[in-house]
Amino acid sequence: MLFTEEECKKIIEHSNTLKKKRQTPSADRFVSYEHCDLLLTDDTKWIYDRLNSYLETVTKMTVIKDVEKVMINRYVVGDGFEKHQDLYFKGQIFNVAVHLNNEYDGGDFVFYEPDYTMPKNVGESFVFENTRWHEIKKVTSGERWSMIAFYTLDNVKSKNKLM
Repeated sequence: MLFTEEECKKIIEHSNTLKKKRQTPSADRFVSYEHCDLLLTDDTKWIYDRLNSYLETVTKMTVIKDVEKVMINRYVVGDGFEKHQDLYFKGQIFNVAVHLNNEYDGGDFVFYEPDYTMPKNVGESFVFENTRWHEIKKVTSGERWSMIAFYTLDNVKSKNKLM
């Protein structure tokens, strides 16, 4: 696990002090959850460092610049995020996501092509390309907490020289 259960609780507690924004469904897309931005500060630097190190280990790339922000997401009963790709930032290439709790039902994080459902292990992290289709199934009980960082070409460089 990238983060311990205690660290995940600490991240959730800290996020409860931050201003949250609510994403709501539209006529053409089901997306419903609450999120806040975890900005880089002296108090949060350890989170950024851990995410950066993990990305470097998994991708064999070097992080040359911290991401602008890390998002903390909270899904309550009825919330979810339909099948989508994360196409939010110019040059976006990788996402690093973390399960912060497992005291909920539903809320499965499902990847497509190939199909895979992430286990609900507290502190477990995973890297995926931003163009990979995925969704968060509707939460049926409890609250689902997660964290995600979006890396762009400005944040990373290859460790290997191209010929």
